[in-house]
Amino acid sequence: MHNLRSLLVVSILLAQFWRATAAIYRMNEPIKGRSNTYAAFVCTPASLPQKEAPRDTRLFARRMFKLKLRAAGKFRIKPKTNKSVAKRFKITATGKIMYKRAGKSHLQRKKSQGAKRRLRRAVQLKNPRMIKKILSVLHNR
Repeated sequence: MHNLRSLLVVSILLAQFWRATAAIYRMNEPIKGRSNTYAAFVCTPASLPQKEAPRDTRLFARRMFKLKLRAAGKFRIKPKTNKSVAKRFKITATGKIMYKRAGKSHLQRKKSQGAKRRLRRAVQLKNPRMIKKILSVLHNR
């Protein structure tokens, strides 16, 4: 009976000690009477140094240059041109959309001279749905 009571008291004291030890490690404070070996590896968000956001006014000045287009009286950022479309299609001064035909990269021995000549020329895009799609991603006109 005496052993059971002492075992119970010791287990309660140990539980309280380990709970306190864990709380101290979480708070990143040294334990009294012990070396603080593990405190360097335990850090909490409160113990981390807080960084201030850099305030560079040049970033905002550059952004104001981009805010050209207006929508409902407010500035909005200028949309980017789709570069893959810009490389394949060109808009003429009169507004026509021109493109180069496929089939000129290889296997030209079996093509006639007239077919090869026609492949050299640019062709005007006629499909209205394609014209609308291409103009929506080309922002240079």
